[in-house]
Amino acid sequence: MFIIMLIGKDNTGKTETLNLVYNELLPSSVTIEYKKQLGKQENDFESIIEYQNKRIAFYTMGDRSRDVCSAMNKYHNKCDILILACNDKFKNPLKRMKETDKKVEKTPKDFNKQEKDANEEDKNKIINLIKN
Repeated sequence: MFIIMLIGKDNTGKTETLNLVYNELLPSSVTIEYKKQLGKQENDFESIIEYQNKRIAFYTMGDRSRDVCSAMNKYHNKCDILILACNDKFKNPLKRMKETDKKVEKTPKDFNKQEKDANEEDKNKIINLIKN
């Protein structure tokens, strides 16, 4: 399994970005496991889709290290790619990544870049990793 981990601080748009990726891929995908809400946050979800003959799992609840590690275990033998969010303060999920896995640092918003633009930029980075 290949992991794409979107890493960032609290409330920087990690979940929003992964929702954008999911929604972009969904029209040309087959849903394997339906989108299931996680926790109390309305936007946090998990799902598996098949896109370009690859099984891709999404897991967006990245604010607890134990949950991130559990998702890595859960999807290990079920998918070709796992895309998940992870808070940048967690060390254990990062230690478990292989050299071939990809970390995408969450683009911060600033005076010139709104959160929506930063999320769109990160979405495109992730989609390019999936396609290559």
